Amino acid sequence: MNAYKHLYLVRHGEAVSSNRLVKDYDRALAPKGISNNYKVAKQIAVNFNVPQLIVTSPAARAIHTALIFARTLGYQFEDIRILKDLYEYMDEMQLGIIKNIDNCIESAMLVGHNPSMEYTSNFFLDKKIENFPTSGVVYMEFEADSWDKVVKLKPVAQFVNFFQE
Repeated sequence: MNAYKHLYLVRHGEAVSSNRLVKDYDRALAPKGISNNYKVAKQIAVNFNVPQLIVTSPAARAIHTALIFARTLGYQFEDIRILKDLYEYMDEMQLGIIKNIDNCIESAMLVGHNPSMEYTSNFFLDKKIENFPTSGVVYMEFEADSWDKVVKLKPVAQFVNFFQE
């Protein structure tokens, strides 16, 4: 029997505009971002399994997005992991995060920002994404028994959900 790893890449929902009083790190989700996150999370809940691991950027809008997905998917809030590296952007940083996921985990969700989500998606996908939108989700399935092998493979199945009103 073949082993599979399942990876969800989620960009946070639409955030309130930045201004000089609120740091980028502290920007909250806009009402539209909250609504869109719930809609996308419900679609994921109907079509896919609950991830065994949710890891999020520490930015307020990403944490709120992770909480919405967790609530909708039935994932325990206290099990959400916050990882500073998902806020910082360096081309291959997310690949390192993926490689280091514990191999007992079969499905993982990363919640973060552009350009990291776009770069990571394009690393794996043949059809390149030009703009990974807010509340967007890329799901990929890999025939692999370890996460370090995932970063050397193309997905055997994929699903791209870019919510559009």
